[in-house]
Amino acid sequence: GDAPGGQMPGGSSFEASGESITFTLTDDTAITLEYLQGSDEGTADDIAVGSVLEVVLDEDNQAVSVTVRNLNAGGGFGANGTSANTITEDTEVDSETYTSTGDDENALRVDGATVTLKDITIEKTAGSSSNTEDGDFYGLNAGLLVLNGATATITGATVNTSVTNGNGVFSYGEGTVVNISDSTIRTTENNSGGIQTTGGGTMNATN
Repeated sequence: GDAPGGQMPGGSSFEASGESITFTLTDDTAITLEYLQGSDEGTADDIAVGSVLEVVLDEDNQAVSVTVRNLNAGGGFGANGTSANTITEDTEVDSETYTSTGDDENALRVDGATVTLKDITIEKTAGSSSNTEDGDFYGLNAGLLVLNGATATITGATVNTSVTNGNGVFSYGEGTVVNISDSTIRTTENNSGGIQTTGGGTMNATN
């Protein structure tokens, strides 16, 4: 298709030239995964179609280092995944049940809205996580994910998850606030906290 263009993060511009380059990864190539909250050591398996790379080459076009960068554009690191149910408008909900069995999927997501959730039930009973870092830092595969400056006031909730990265209630992003009280949260698998907050989100929890 046509070469993409437009503004990149930081205000700089990018125009694809249409040129291509071939380089070689060696056993000595240092591969780093970079995302908003930090970085990790990676492998060649972490380089995939759609990856944004910063590559340092030697004179023989062998890669000295490769950094897989996160631009928070919906793929790779920085992805929240999908949701079986999403609330995007201010509302009050009473005694509803939300379920999910899909991969990288929240049972319920509150996106940019101010909501009151009373006596709800969240069941995340199946669905694998494709990226544990996204689960740990962005709420991928969590039972309930609140993000994009939303405010959720939760009372009397029951939240059950039995999947990897099945964090119970997750608050992500600047200006996002979760107030939760008188609720029961059960998680059974790895990388699954009861309540989690990252990216400047706020979590206020009381018995």
